[in-house]
Amino acid sequence: MLSPGALEVLFDHAEIVVEGGEEVGTRQPGQPRVFGTVMVSIDLASCASHVREPVDAATARRVAELMEGEPRVRQRLQGLAARELARVAGVDPEALVASQVAVEIAVRVEGTVLLIDVDAMATLATRRG
Repeated sequence: MLSPGALEVLFDHAEIVVEGGEEVGTRQPGQPRVFGTVMVSIDLASCASHVREPVDAATARRVAELMEGEPRVRQRLQGLAARELARVAGVDPEALVASQVAVEIAVRVEGTVLLIDVDAMATLATRRG
């Protein structure tokens, strides 16, 4: 289990890239879907001064394992995806709460870098105006 402080350190050092947009042609008129991918990269070397563990590939793999099963990580990533989908769709973030966003999360490691991919989709109640 990762402590709340450890999660803050990790996400404070994260680089985030987002891409996405609305679906072309919708299933039902007036209910467009918006899709997005949130890519989060965390180089543990950038966190070295904040952690006791050695910054190596084994530690990165262990952190990735802990993140995969951590509900707070999923919740945080789902919230981030919801805000980004709202931005992409041009709607008020409060109009698109995290619970309305379906996400698939994959965590992998390259050396000391954690790579987290979040594929997200939401159906909007109304089209942007």
